[in-house]
Amino acid sequence: MTTVQPISQVRWEPLKDVVYRELRDAIVAAKYPPGTALTVRATAAAMGVSPMPVRSAFDRLIAERAVEATSSGTVRIPRMTRRRFAELVEMRTLLEGQAAEAAAGRAGPADVATLRSLAQRLTDAVETNDSAEYLVLNREFKFTVYRLSGSAVLVDLIERVWLQVAPFLHFYGAGIREQSDTDQYDAITAALAAHDGPSARAATVRDIVNGAEFLLSTGEFAD
Repeated sequence: MTTVQPISQVRWEPLKDVVYRELRDAIVAAKYPPGTALTVRATAAAMGVSPMPVRSAFDRLIAERAVEATSSGTVRIPRMTRRRFAELVEMRTLLEGQAAEAAAGRAGPADVATLRSLAQRLTDAVETNDSAEYLVLNREFKFTVYRLSGSAVLVDLIERVWLQVAPFLHFYGAGIREQSDTDQYDAITAALAAHDGPSARAATVRDIVNGAEFLLSTGEFAD
């Protein structure tokens, strides 16, 4: 008798969820600078979908404070105020520091090798002054660390904060070579390799604070 191997089911996902995730990822990747206006029609055309799933995605992003509605019916990436920036930086240090400390107890040799590779690619992006690549790799490095924490709740909270602060990271492009002098990628990787939680937290907090200081001098604030 022939044994038939089971075929796994194809995962179906509503289009509105796909559109929402794509837009959310683009915002977290700092692809839209603060003040960028997005229309339903243009976004739907760019994504090759109808307006309905885009409207649904916009509504969800408004609820998450990733975008704000305008009187003209479009949505806009919010401009940043200094007070809001300070609040978001404080939340980042608390949440991301905790995630990095937890990750240090769970990181294996393969994880450390991945982080070292990402750190080298970040250095290469700085040397070629490729700010777009730098921002993508910066996010990939950090969320690789945070996912190692093993806490889906913590990672979700970090992503929600990043939704609000990530567009402002666009201003790293004003001088990634200058800003990169204070990066802590190597220190974070070394702490995870040594399973040193407190050092991983400290290096992560230093990285966030150093980056915030750079953005305070180069970013364009609404106040």
